[in-house]
Amino acid sequence: MVAIAAFLDLETTGLSPSCSVLSASSVLVEVSTTGELTKNGVFNRYYYPEEGTNRAVQINGLSFEEISKHRDKATYPEYFKDDAESFRNFLEAAGLFIAHNLRFDASFLPFKLSPGLCTMRFHNDLTRINGNRRFGPSLERLAWHYGVKLDLSRRHTSLYDVELLVCIFERMLKLRETKSRLRQAFQGAFGQTFQDAFGP
Repeated sequence: MVAIAAFLDLETTGLSPSCSVLSASSVLVEVSTTGELTKNGVFNRYYYPEEGTNRAVQINGLSFEEISKHRDKATYPEYFKDDAESFRNFLEAAGLFIAHNLRFDASFLPFKLSPGLCTMRFHNDLTRINGNRRFGPSLERLAWHYGVKLDLSRRHTSLYDVELLVCIFERMLKLRETKSRLRQAFQGAFGQTFQDAFGP
């Protein structure tokens, strides 16, 4: 048996849910009872900012010209709000939603992501300082922790961040301690296949 997890990431014009989504990416992954991952579909689309400008361009590099280049001759809507249903339809096969900052990504979507796994919150222990919890680790910090090689030239592109997250999750499932924590944290939240994959 296999279960399907959706790894996802959004790039936006800012932190507020009122900001525009500039890119939406997701990879559907089949998770076997032995913890093996197999990619089963990709969603990767770019959208123009409704505000007319991207205030976060220095972070994600998504200028109007860059977005146009990625869209090429795309026939899907120019604005994410008009294409959100397509994203929901792509995700509906999943029984688990995984994002590095799940709360942030979910705040931009007109539908729920449940059950979900936020890898940033799950790894809060990596950023404890003198016993005090700080913000969860960055995706780069998590990749370093699990020995996943980074391509910094592609950082902050939503599809690359998703692909990186898949690699990190695969490493997580290979470690007995991490698998045990996943099982304990989400006992009963997922189907039996996920429970088996999180098992010893």
